[in-house]
Amino acid sequence: MADPADSTWSLATQITAMEAWLSGPEGGVAASRLARKYGLSDDPRDIIGTALLRIRGLATRRTSQRLW
Repeated sequence: MADPADSTWSLATQITAMEAWLSGPEGGVAASRLARKYGLSDDPRDIIGTALLRIRGLATRRTSQRLW
């Protein structure tokens, strides 16, 4: 993975880093904390799944815009 101090991460590298963080223990802790903080009835895994879908959707739109 790219060096976090390097500001020239490619889109693919950014997506991979976000997915890795969300799928890892830190993402689970953050999702649990958000569920408690905001009183969400969703399972933290549902929050992670929704976030992953949103990231992938935004990345797809961003990639397709570059093709125009």
